[in-house]
Amino acid sequence: MNKPNSPNQEVDLLAFFSALGKMFGNIFRGIKNIFIYLFERLLWLLVFIKRNIVYLSIGIIAGLVIAFFFKNKYKEIYSAEVVVKTNFGSGAAFRSMIDSYNSMLGANDFDELAQALHLNKEEVKSIKGFKLVSKVNNVLLLQEYENYLMRMDSTVYKFFEFKDYQKSILNDKDLYPYKKLIVYASKPGVFYKLNKILPKILDDNQMLQERKKQFKLLLTTKKDENLRSFQEMDSMRKVFDKMYLEMAKQTGNGTNVVVSSDKVRGPEGPYNIFYSREYVLKNFEKAMSQYANNLDLIEMLSAFPKYGSKENPLKYNPFFKYPILGFLSVLLILFLIEFYKYILQYEKEKFDR
Repeated sequence: MNKPNSPNQEVDLLAFFSALGKMFGNIFRGIKNIFIYLFERLLWLLVFIKRNIVYLSIGIIAGLVIAFFFKNKYKEIYSAEVVVKTNFGSGAAFRSMIDSYNSMLGANDFDELAQALHLNKEEVKSIKGFKLVSKVNNVLLLQEYENYLMRMDSTVYKFFEFKDYQKSILNDKDLYPYKKLIVYASKPGVFYKLNKILPKILDDNQMLQERKKQFKLLLTTKKDENLRSFQEMDSMRKVFDKMYLEMAKQTGNGTNVVVSSDKVRGPEGPYNIFYSREYVLKNFEKAMSQYANNLDLIEMLSAFPKYGSKENPLKYNPFFKYPILGFLSVLLILFLIEFYKYILQYEKEKFDR
């Protein structure tokens, strides 16, 4: 039989639930007080704006007057984007180059930027900025992961999972090779010209050019090795075919040599010439593909369109921007005046006490 609860146990449970109820009550009261405070501040702001509506209207009118003088400088802004792949570890250099372009635009150094981009000064003046972000694609990232594992030993292959590789790559913006470049300009015709310029902007980097040269040399060596393997296998096949024909001329029950199937395994595997030839051919085609596609430090995976797309007009429209700035400026000044009055009142009450 179960023993009945002692009076002490009942008192302990009662105290526990009572404390728990008080804790939740305090939490809900705190949340309620926060909403009440925010609501009171909102009402105070609305009353404050209503009390100073005349001054705020003057700020808006002043912004409209300023916008009228700047309306001739207002131009529609267009944007276009392109996806690129940075080869030979050129991610950091490419990001640094884009940052330098933005710095030149901020300093109005159009002559130097025109020389760097091989554009005329008017075209450079139409460019408003560059933005570089990582273009995350899990399919491409998985391909990079498989290529990475092929260069590592079996220990890394076993314990370094895809999610670990994904985390390490995405934490380093320069290590991940696929990027999206967004360009903003007032003349959309400049986008199309950047297609030929962009892959060559790092050609003056001697370190990257040397790295590219070594990579091309490695691929050339690999190509030569595969060609020699083809020649050796062709020579072996000619000898083997001649031997097979001589054996076929002899009277008997046939031969155990297998020359055609690419699925032969076990003791007859070493005679399977066509399977090895197919394997070497795949390696050769892969090497040539790398050689053809990785000649540029910056590889264009897409192209800038001939005409970009319009950006949000309100963001750059002076008849929207300057009235808002005028309203906020006057509101800030009124807040400072109100705060100054509060300080004076506080000091007066403190002195009277």
